Amino acid sequence: MAASNTELELAYADCRNITRREAKNFYYAVVTLPPDKRKAIYAAYAFCRHCDDAVDDGDSPEDKLSALAELQANLDQAYLGRPGTPEFLALSDTADRYAIPQEYFSEIIRGVESDLVKTRYQNFDELREYCYRVASVVGLVCLGGRPGMPPDFPVPAPKRRSGPGVRRGPGPGDAVDQHHPRRARGLEHGPGLSASG
Repeated sequence: MAASNTELELAYADCRNITRREAKNFYYAVVTLPPDKRKAIYAAYAFCRHCDDAVDDGDSPEDKLSALAELQANLDQAYLGRPGTPEFLALSDTADRYAIPQEYFSEIIRGVESDLVKTRYQNFDELREYCYRVASVVGLVCLGGRPGMPPDFPVPAPKRRSGPGVRRGPGPGDAVDQHHPRRARGLEHGPGLSASG
């Protein structure tokens, strides 16, 4: 059964309230967007917040993994048109409206799950995959399926800073671990990636 406009507006209001309560600075930045896009960002943020809370709030690793599995099941139902909560109703509407692939949201779940099951990154490809799942894919969700923007739209490389004192990557003896993810140390990677943040 399709949700009424009132149910949908209340669902988006729940997402807005989660965003306002949990991410005050982000909330005020999003206020500048047009109303429909703003609501979509609130729905995406609420989903990401639930993912983070699942790994931050559980008592044991098993509880946390179970909570993530439940989020994935709720996501599956939302994409089948059967959202089980107001937040997933808003997410389902957002995904339909902006043609956001379910895989993007599933990648976010896998990203936060890796915080529970992985303690070290053995190489830069593993670290890159983690960063894609917990950061890059959030940007892809925010881009959605904008008209004129194909799914394989190339993202331009960031401009590299150059000059004296600009570090081009990790130094000898550097290491990566989950407690210091910004320290991409001692790994082989391309130019322009800096361990300093």
